[in-house]
Amino acid sequence: MSAIGAWLGALWEFIARWFTRPPGDGSMRGAAFVRYAGADGLGHVGWAFDYDAADVNAGAVENPSGAAKSDPADMGYWDVFVPSPIPAMAEKGYNALKYVNLKRADPVSAYRVARWVATLPYEVIGRNCLDDVYDILRAYGVSNLPVPSQDFLPDVWFDQLSATLAQPAATFVWSRTGARSPRIRVGLAMAKVAPPKMPSWRRVGNPDWRDFQSQLESAHRAHAAAAVQPSSEASKE
Repeated sequence: MSAIGAWLGALWEFIARWFTRPPGDGSMRGAAFVRYAGADGLGHVGWAFDYDAADVNAGAVENPSGAAKSDPADMGYWDVFVPSPIPAMAEKGYNALKYVNLKRADPVSAYRVARWVATLPYEVIGRNCLDDVYDILRAYGVSNLPVPSQDFLPDVWFDQLSATLAQPAATFVWSRTGARSPRIRVGLAMAKVAPPKMPSWRRVGNPDWRDFQSQLESAHRAHAAAAVQPSSEASKE
């Protein structure tokens, strides 16, 4: 992103935050949804998060072709602003969700990251549904997310999430009940023209990127050690 683009994005975000002020009462929810049968049984994940008092953003990159790499126009990105994400997710076959309620959330940043996700080609390693959900929920403010290591399948990553499980997803009650005030209407209109934002942990050379790479490497080492453990134990018998 150019310096001018970054400056304009920061200005947009400053103004958007004035119209989108999430309450600090623990009522802002972020969630990951899973479709266990997705990707030929490897699992598939999508996201949802409260944007304001009246709206939830939900979405995913579905990659309907199943190709190892898909251009943005063909990768099945979608997102919606709705009072509840459950109907859209149930229609697309998501089985379960895990959610956390936050006292402090950053929906403006999260949706800018979602718009950034929409510009990137799908890649089975390094930019798949798992990477997308991780980046968006982390930008939202969800902490202690398992890193999206290439060693983790989406359903395994979902199972490792430290959050409240709701299953089946179709019966979960999630609805924003706040009034759609003029201020909220403006905030939502601004969201729909949000400029894309690459998160700091994806910017090569950024301290957050270095820390993220260290976490990925640690996850890879842990997975490799776990993979050889059974054979090591068997050799002792």
